[in-house]
Amino acid sequence: MSTADPSRLLAGVPGRLIARAGAAFSSFASTAYPYGGVELGMVGDGRLTRVEGTYEVHAEEYGGVEVIEEVPTGDSWVYTANLRTWDDDALLYVFGHTKVGALLGRRVVLASGGTSTPLGVGEGRSRRWSGGLTIAFIADDPLRPSLVLPQAIARAVRELEVPLTLRDEAGISCSFRGLRPTSGSAASWGPLADLP
Repeated sequence: MSTADPSRLLAGVPGRLIARAGAAFSSFASTAYPYGGVELGMVGDGRLTRVEGTYEVHAEEYGGVEVIEEVPTGDSWVYTANLRTWDDDALLYVFGHTKVGALLGRRVVLASGGTSTPLGVGEGRSRRWSGGLTIAFIADDPLRPSLVLPQAIARAVRELEVPLTLRDEAGISCSFRGLRPTSGSAASWGPLADLP
């Protein structure tokens, strides 16, 4: 960037989270929102985190303690967000243990286990959706960065808080890990029209 442009600051990128089970999204350039997926809700706060694994090369001539090189061994991508709005679809995609209530027919989150859950105890999260799960954050402004995890698994948020007060929004926190697909990358972000 030759000259800093204050209009390109990325503070507060509002958008929506969508998911699609079993297949990748339709083309973002030629298909209407939600691109063949299901909207999970409006995102209040979202963060993409990259964790790189490295192997340290130590110099034996310096006692084997001094690091002279780091060799990358791969990386991991995790998207964490707070959904300001959500419905039964969001609960299904975000939580491992849910069921449909008998009286109102609305989805209920079960704390742990239960008999009518789609994800059994000890079952790998990646097996939950036949054909995989694709997650995308779609920024409201087409010039702001959007995000696609072409193959993702829902992760448990370590300390989940759902405010049940008049003072706070009753948002839910969610987290998705991008897995390396057979071809392509685990995560892509940038202007929506340019995303694969």
